[in-house]
Amino acid sequence: MPVFPEFNAPSMGSSTATFLWLIHRFSITYKMESKCIKTMQASNLTDASGLTRVSWDRLESIRDRAVKRGLERRGDTTPVIMGLDEKQVFSRHRYFTIITDIGNGSVFDVVDKRRIDDISPWFEKRKESLQNVQIAAMDMSAGYERIASNFMPNAELCFDHFHVMQVVQKAVDSTRKQEQATMSDEDKKSMFGARHDFLYGRENLPDKNKARFEKVRQIAKKTARAWAIKENLRDMWTTCPDKEETPKYFKHWYWWATHSQIPDMAKAAHTLKNHFCGIVAAIEHGVSNALTEGLNSKIEAVKRSACGFKNKESLRNAILFHCGKLNLLPEAAN
Repeated sequence: MPVFPEFNAPSMGSSTATFLWLIHRFSITYKMESKCIKTMQASNLTDASGLTRVSWDRLESIRDRAVKRGLERRGDTTPVIMGLDEKQVFSRHRYFTIITDIGNGSVFDVVDKRRIDDISPWFEKRKESLQNVQIAAMDMSAGYERIASNFMPNAELCFDHFHVMQVVQKAVDSTRKQEQATMSDEDKKSMFGARHDFLYGRENLPDKNKARFEKVRQIAKKTARAWAIKENLRDMWTTCPDKEETPKYFKHWYWWATHSQIPDMAKAAHTLKNHFCGIVAAIEHGVSNALTEGLNSKIEAVKRSACGFKNKESLRNAILFHCGKLNLLPEAAN
């Protein structure tokens, strides 16, 4: 069946023109659908619409149908190495839970909300297949740990470098805010300008910021100490030759953090100690934050390129379309 450029319904009484318009309005060939899918995968909807001469609404319909097709083909399989992470997808702190297949580097599914009561039904439906999950990588929230305990009894919990450092980064930033509040106006201004510098690793601090950072470190003694403790923990992943050395290193770090007279850092240290088995497991299995960071960047690109979504289901489909590694093409086009 031929495919014709998109145009409005004919105003004249030509039966041929009306027939062609009806064909285009209500049907599309497998070849054209395949072309639209491939074009959308390589560009945003605006560019895809211009290249294919198919409207946004029609392309979204093709995309949603392709995702449904891909999920049906994938079936009831569950990742052996699963990641759970929260992602703010709309304003006002509205979140999705992003479930990743770490083994093949893809988004496995997207679940509305992040509270355990909201996401439990997704896991309840897959309770049998979730017995096969061997590793569950996540942050240290009690909710995700309860999900793993309730539905993935055979999985070993892993807390990777990214989520571990996230806990300590928050402690540094909280310390910085408290110390900044006690400063003179002039020092507050300097401290505020350097607020992001304390979140860098020492080797990643831009050269243009180094002089400012050194100056502020002399002003903000407590924050500078918290930053040094944070940096020392980062070294655990590079200086420990094997997993046997990790507990020794952490023990020394833990003593320093809890005796630093920095309440937020001591609290962070206690959190990490309570999750230390999962930290060691992540090091042992080589579970890293590379996939999480890469997929989060890709999801952000999907959000920006669409310039807004009609609803959450539309955003879910867009994420799975671009990040799910699904078999999307119609049967006749494979």
